[in-house]
Amino acid sequence: MAVRTRVSERQASGAARTPSPAKAVDGSKLRPRRDRPLAGPRFRLDISPGFLLLLALVWFFDDGGLLPPLAAAVAVHEAGHIAALYAFGARPVRLRASLSGFALDYAGALSDAQTALTALAGPAFGAAFAGVCTLVDTHCESSFWPTCAGIGVVLTVFNLLPATPLDGGTVADFALTHLFGAKYAPLLSKASAICVVALLFAAGLWCLQSGDGPALFLSGVWLLALRRGRACNRA
Repeated sequence: MAVRTRVSERQASGAARTPSPAKAVDGSKLRPRRDRPLAGPRFRLDISPGFLLLLALVWFFDDGGLLPPLAAAVAVHEAGHIAALYAFGARPVRLRASLSGFALDYAGALSDAQTALTALAGPAFGAAFAGVCTLVDTHCESSFWPTCAGIGVVLTVFNLLPATPLDGGTVADFALTHLFGAKYAPLLSKASAICVVALLFAAGLWCLQSGDGPALFLSGVWLLALRRGRACNRA
């Protein structure tokens, strides 16, 4: 199952009804006021019917018991994003689960650097989770812990790929903007994403010919479809 764990730094739709010291502004360099707590709706979880159907299919066909370790790895990854938001004075208000993956909405304002660090926090927590599971596995004879460690590594590496809307794409956008300026950064970011998708397709085809499964190829298809969907939404 392809899991997207990128943070979506956009204001939750319900937050506008309740006055708050600062609104969620993507890329804003404003900071929320620290003299009073942020007001707004309580945290909620939105799960789409498509995600429930996908979850049911994975549960039905999961003969290897991968779903519990996957759920643990995803939960730790999202916890990293949430912890970073609180550390920077923002507050998560909604976690959305859909066929395209997970998206986290927050109330507050983050600078460009804080947005990049918030994106990095998810893979950082995932890498730490994999390390802890590896250590626990040395003392416990169970297939659960090495599976958690392996999935944690895979999610961390995949989310660090420099292609939006992955966490690595957010970090790459920040770095490219500061290195080459706002004029050339979007073009370079798009080129980076195209290269990532092409490499996933090439590696996926090689794996298919080698009998190693379609995981990489399907990851490329999913990432390409997700990027095309974002482009249509912007249009």
